[in-house]
Amino acid sequence: MATKYPPQISISEAVRVVKEIYYKHNSKDISIDLMPEILKISPKSSYFPASITALQKFGLVEKRPNEILELTNLSMQIIEPLGDDEREQSISKLLRNDEVLSSLIDKYPNLTLPSEEQLKLTLIKNFNIPRETVSKWHQFVIDSFKEFHKNRSQNDSIISSFPEKIEMSNQIESKNKADLEIGKNKYQNFELPSGKKFSFSIDDGYNLEDIEFILDFFELKKKRMVKN
Repeated sequence: MATKYPPQISISEAVRVVKEIYYKHNSKDISIDLMPEILKISPKSSYFPASITALQKFGLVEKRPNEILELTNLSMQIIEPLGDDEREQSISKLLRNDEVLSSLIDKYPNLTLPSEEQLKLTLIKNFNIPRETVSKWHQFVIDSFKEFHKNRSQNDSIISSFPEKIEMSNQIESKNKADLEIGKNKYQNFELPSGKKFSFSIDDGYNLEDIEFILDFFELKKKRMVKN
């Protein structure tokens, strides 16, 4: 039987946290006093100890004397995996450390989740999750499986509940086709993610200095937009 609420932090957030601990502090050890900044939670909030507990249950950190947290071997496999296989296996181990996620992996061995309605019914029926919190659990499960697929090899299947991945794939394919057409046409017209049109012409005779000038122009434009 699952708890009423899912773990305080998601799988993807937990992965972000352990990576920030290691790369920002250059160590496997960190004082709990420094965790609020990384977790982006006030130390006075009840969510703070709940987040630390979630990291422990995920098998990512262990408490040491003097209020020190130490990253586990699992964390290090996630942070610096020795190849794609270890990256995938480490995320799989992480998911297995949660009872609900582990059971769902057994139920859906190809890691293709059903529709939102069916998944919520499964969570209620199989894990006795209350209806008032099933949406939170559903989001936790989706996020967790998404994190696994993000670290999976490109030849593996895509979760059917993630239409945005299919859309992204279509966008990448369209972009690749557009890139191939650049060499064929003098004039290019693109539709940007915002829906606006962007067009430019390609003339023969551009030199390296011309290209660098164009790149500098757009870099300056980008910096001004970020400042605003």
